[in-house]
Amino acid sequence: MKKSYNNAITENKLNSQFRIGSLSKTFTSMIIAQLVHENKLNYGDTISKYLPNYSNGKVTISQLLSHQSGIPNFLANDAYLSKILTGKYTLEEIVTMFCSDTLEFESGSKFEYSNSNYVILSLISEKIIGKDYSEILSQNIFKPLNMEDTYYGEIKERENLVTAFLYGKPEPIYDAQNVGGAGGITSTASDLLKWSNALDSEQILPQSKIEYLLTPQAEYNDWDAYYGYGWMIDRYMFSASKKHKINYHPGTDFGFYSMFVKQPDLGITIIMLNNTGDFPRFEMTELILNELNK
Repeated sequence: MKKSYNNAITENKLNSQFRIGSLSKTFTSMIIAQLVHENKLNYGDTISKYLPNYSNGKVTISQLLSHQSGIPNFLANDAYLSKILTGKYTLEEIVTMFCSDTLEFESGSKFEYSNSNYVILSLISEKIIGKDYSEILSQNIFKPLNMEDTYYGEIKERENLVTAFLYGKPEPIYDAQNVGGAGGITSTASDLLKWSNALDSEQILPQSKIEYLLTPQAEYNDWDAYYGYGWMIDRYMFSASKKHKINYHPGTDFGFYSMFVKQPDLGITIIMLNNTGDFPRFEMTELILNELNK
């Protein structure tokens, strides 16, 4: 059971809407890959080509996608976070005000997960396409895949929208557009299965270009994984990775925790969405993968 925003107890259904946090990054990397496929952008391009006034303009698109930019994570800054949770900003304002600090390390020299990277990527897509990021996602992904219950940005009163809880109390409500392409999407289990199926086909991008997103670019040692472009590729977290390629991305947004896992060789997809804080999503993934790979 779960509670909706009117605090009535309702059943958890396939179309119950959950914020998916950093799982949104898989969608942002797809938008960038589509732009590369259309010859509107290259992975080696620098930010300055699209945002000429940006302070860290020498950082490349590839470094943003693979978290090797050195740009500080704006959501790890308490002063920035308090404003993100209480204000309403455009992507350009977020990048200018919160994602323009001095680099923490030389770009390309190491891996450091930063939500700032994907906010910048979503702004770059706006500049290239000339539309709001919500419209870009809808036009390029949600509508073509018939993901009718998935949207980006502002959290609104919706019949199927789930309330998330932290320590037994409803979490604070904020404008999810403030986290941009790093975590601003709300979706459902049913729609995420459509997303999974699209990744196994050529509905929105040729398969070779999708595979490139899943190519390791850096080591993400905190999770015993590699990081590609918007995707984690497991090394040692799951036993099944000894024999199979496991691609995944978790998501966290206050009380919302998610897990999206794909094992392509057997067509396995695991989707877990929770609205009461952290849960043993990695342990559950391990158990499910082991059972399905018997």
